[in-house]
Amino acid sequence: MQSLLSIWREDWQTNRASGLTAFLLLATYRLGHHCVTQARGQTGVRRLPYRLLAKLLRLPYVALCHSFGCFIPWSAAIGRRVLFKHAFYGVFISQRAVIGDEVTIFHHVTLGSTDETSGNPGAPTIGNGVLIGAGAMVIGNVRVGDGARIGANATAVKDVAAQTTVVSAPARVIGQPSDPVAPCGEDTSGNGQGSV
Repeated sequence: MQSLLSIWREDWQTNRASGLTAFLLLATYRLGHHCVTQARGQTGVRRLPYRLLAKLLRLPYVALCHSFGCFIPWSAAIGRRVLFKHAFYGVFISQRAVIGDEVTIFHHVTLGSTDETSGNPGAPTIGNGVLIGAGAMVIGNVRVGDGARIGANATAVKDVAAQTTVVSAPARVIGQPSDPVAPCGEDTSGNGQGSV
């Protein structure tokens, strides 16, 4: 319990600017994660207190997650001194994701897993000191090395080497309109009336 208190202290110091509600979400995540991991290591009656506490925490935790529109399951592993730069707004973290220490995560970030039907099944592993920009996605069994930077709205589906910066998402044409699009107000119907 002493280490959990020191982690909470670090979380408050790191995320103080995000506000008390964001800190409560992170503190509740830490306690829920502690309950889940401790219950796995116990058998019989010894696991009961952890399971009861987890059940009591579930409803307030889900309410906190809904208030930020985020999904951060207790089974995900989040390291120490992780900064959620703009609170947790729109953040999605896979159940199997692993996040290192001193990572900075902006809003609307997705750390998503893929299943066996995809070419790269698994969940992301984020190294220490990584920065993940707003709207970025790291999808599948991707390893992001220490000190890497993932730019805003970038999509990483392959490993990112340490101390590397990645930006953009590869765009490709997946369909084309069958008719040319006319500029607004031009008549393409042939009836002589312009569109509004």
